[in-house]
Amino acid sequence: MKKFVIGAYCFIILCVIISFVVIPTIDKNSTSSQEIKTESSSNNSLSYIVKDFNGNIAVFEENSSTPFKVTEVCTNTLPKVDQEKLIAGIVVKSQAELNTLLEDLCS
Repeated sequence: MKKFVIGAYCFIILCVIISFVVIPTIDKNSTSSQEIKTESSSNNSLSYIVKDFNGNIAVFEENSSTPFKVTEVCTNTLPKVDQEKLIAGIVVKSQAELNTLLEDLCS
């Protein structure tokens, strides 16, 4: 009977040690692998191309011939330098960069 009680106590202590030491370590490792996946997926994000489309400023996703956003700003109201850049297409690599460019062109 004493061996059974001692064995049960040892088992309980072992379970407590595992729950406080091993499980948090496993959770920490899985969290860092999720962070790595998030970082790598954000690095593979699409580029955008801002260019003239039927006389207005439009935004295209990379490798798309159809704009996903067309502004109400006419390109012929912009300075010649900006008009030429829009004819060639301005490539931006992030949503933040896209927002900044549109603010500059549309204001």
